[in-house]
Amino acid sequence: MRSLKTVLSVLLCLIAQHAFSVDQYSLDLHLKVGLLKEASAPQLFGRELIFSYKPSYPVRLVGIAFSDENFATVHPLYRNTFGVYFYVRRVPEGGTDLLYRLVVDGLWTTDPNNPNQVDDGTGIPLSQVIIPAREVPILSSPHYEGGGSVRFFFRAPADQVVYIAGDFNNWDPFMNRLTEIRKGLYAITLRIPAGSHAYYFVSDGTRMADPLNPQVQLSADGTSLSIFTVP
Repeated sequence: MRSLKTVLSVLLCLIAQHAFSVDQYSLDLHLKVGLLKEASAPQLFGRELIFSYKPSYPVRLVGIAFSDENFATVHPLYRNTFGVYFYVRRVPEGGTDLLYRLVVDGLWTTDPNNPNQVDDGTGIPLSQVIIPAREVPILSSPHYEGGGSVRFFFRAPADQVVYIAGDFNNWDPFMNRLTEIRKGLYAITLRIPAGSHAYYFVSDGTRMADPLNPQVQLSADGTSLSIFTVP
C-alpha cells in the first residue's frame, strides 16, 4: 500500500507540474518516466522514445531538438521527483537514425549518456538513436501532408549527405539536410507557403533534380529544377 501511494504521488506531481494527462500517455508510460532515477541512452518504449538527462549540477532549463525538424524547435524536458529530466516522442515513421542535440541552459550539447554520435558535415557532433526500420510507403515526392507541411523523399546510396535547396529556403544548399529514414532512402518535412515552388537536391556535393518528381523545368542558366504546388 505504501509503495502504491508513492507511485500515485509521483504521478500526481507530474500531472500537476507538467500538465500531463492520462489521455496523452498510458499509465505504464507515466510510471516509466516518473520513476526514472538515472538518465540513460534513449529507450524505446512501445511506439515511444524516452530521452533522459540528469545534470551533475543545478540547471534551470533542459531542451531537445531533432534533425527531422531541422533543429528549429527546442522541446522542453520535464523533471521528475528524482531529478531526472525526460522527453517522450513518437517513433518516426519508417524508423531510422534520428539525430538530436540537448540544450542545457541555452548551451547546445550532445547527450552524455548516448555513445552514438555522428558529425553533421560541418564539424558539429550530433547524438544518434537508431530505430529498427519499418516499411515507409512513398506516395509521391513531394507529398503534401496538409497544413503547409510537405514531405520530400530522395533515393541515393546509403550514408550520403543530402540537402534540399529551393525558393522556400532562399536556395541555401546547406540549410535543410534530409534524414536517412532507411538505407538509401532520405526524407525531410518542411512547412512551405501556398503556391508554386521550385527546388533541387544536393547529394554529396552534386546538384540534381528530384528523381521521384516527373515535373521538371529549366532555370535561366539551363539547370533542371523540380517543381510542385502547395494548395
